[in-house]
Amino acid sequence: MTPITFPWVYDTVVHGTTIDAWEIIKEKGLNKMGRQGIHFATGYSKKDGVISGMRTSCQIFIEINMGKAIMNGFKFFISSNGVILCPGDEEGTLPPYYF
Repeated sequence: MTPITFPWVYDTVVHGTTIDAWEIIKEKGLNKMGRQGIHFATGYSKKDGVISGMRTSCQIFIEINMGKAIMNGFKFFISSNGVILCPGDEEGTLPPYYF
């Protein structure tokens, strides 16, 4: 994985989820839930063929202000298959402030 140091290269950083999960996420933030990081795509699954980093069954799309998050100390990485990953804070969470 390659660290992202200049976030404005990516026009869109988005996490896809379900309506049920959104009810928790909007209050507590996104969590890596035992994974290496929170997964994000660089576009929408039905737009421009972007699929890596997002399930096609997503009902809600959460756009992230990655620049603001990086400026506040959050780390982001891009994997070899184009998925953006964020390990979150010490609890593995990216707060809703960055949505």
